[in-house]
Amino acid sequence: MKIVYRKGQYNIVADCLSCCYTQEVNAVFSIENKELLDIITENYAKDNFFGPIYDFFCDSSKPMPPDLHMTLHWFSLDPVHKLLIYVKDGERRLCIPREKHLIRLIFHEVHDPLTSAHSGIDRAFAELRSKFFWPKMKRDVVKYVKTCHRCQVNKPYRKRTSAPLQLMPIPETPWEVISLDFITNLPKSKGYDSILVVVCYLTKMTHLIPTHTTADAVKVAELFIEHIFRLHGLPKATVSDRDPKFTSEFWQALFKTLETQLRLSTAFHPETDEHTECLKQTMEIMLRHFEDDRPASWTKLLPIVEFAYNSTPHLASGHSPFSLVFGENPKSPISLTFDDLNVDKTASLLSGLQSAWNDAKDCLAYAQAQNSKFANANRSFRDFKPSDFVLLRRSPLRKNPSSRHTGLDRIASTPIPPPS
Repeated sequence: MKIVYRKGQYNIVADCLSCCYTQEVNAVFSIENKELLDIITENYAKDNFFGPIYDFFCDSSKPMPPDLHMTLHWFSLDPVHKLLIYVKDGERRLCIPREKHLIRLIFHEVHDPLTSAHSGIDRAFAELRSKFFWPKMKRDVVKYVKTCHRCQVNKPYRKRTSAPLQLMPIPETPWEVISLDFITNLPKSKGYDSILVVVCYLTKMTHLIPTHTTADAVKVAELFIEHIFRLHGLPKATVSDRDPKFTSEFWQALFKTLETQLRLSTAFHPETDEHTECLKQTMEIMLRHFEDDRPASWTKLLPIVEFAYNSTPHLASGHSPFSLVFGENPKSPISLTFDDLNVDKTASLLSGLQSAWNDAKDCLAYAQAQNSKFANANRSFRDFKPSDFVLLRRSPLRKNPSSRHTGLDRIASTPIPPPS
């Protein structure tokens, strides 16, 4: 341990907070720093609350102000240091005038040192309340702690998401807008250990393509051309997360050449592409029903699971993906058995498809409105402008999972860039 001498003029707050009081009124605090005493006593006269009380005690010949009759008995004056003492419920506290630099120094000594460890509002207020008094002390403590930069950077953010849910535009025709994502870390089956999931935004039709976790952007592009482009043509827009495969220069250059818009979801916000995330869970559940005892044979049943999903009416649209794309569901074992009972088909296939698409778009718009309503119900909206400073959360940016308990929880203030 190294002891360093610090002059009293640079250690005034420490002197104030380290002194203790006795039961005598004239020795409440053993304060020997004259500069601190001068700051306190000089600002008594300037303080709106303590000024009349201090004047009355210093000059008893003056008449007592009418508004002090009910509160004056709580105060006394230390005749040695001329300090106001607040006495109530057996507690004796030093009165601090509202001088912002003085109060801020006291807050710094109570909240910021290593012995306090930025422990929060309740502890800081309890510490201050045991030694000092000034009006609206709790309000000042709350403001100081909530605006403490170290607290904002290091403590977890426990409030609800403040940004409103951003809805994706509903496309006009099937396979006009698609989304891509991966189901990874599956048991090895015929050498495959992941699934490329491709979903049509309008019809919810899905293709499940077995692949490898190590597949790069070139391999994913080959799978896209082989399984999607040859069946449905080129989409106008493709939605994906920020997987390195989708953010690579090759992938972006490929779709720029094909004149297809790439829409990358907001980082660490899976709700941007929520329907794909939900579909991935559904596919995993469907596979577990059949592959629980044979987990390494999931590739054999993948086409059957895809057929089952695409022939099932979707909750959002009210129609099965097959019926929205082809006008009707393909034949299944049960439909072949009773096919002769359903021979009355008078409606035109094209008009039926157009009607189904319009119905699906209306249902999807209603589902989006409901999702937005409930998602935004408990969110507090904040309006940020370009060049405003915000705190960025640091933990999702860490590349090494083992370091998640070290370092700052959020990065220092960062300006919002202007729109491109």
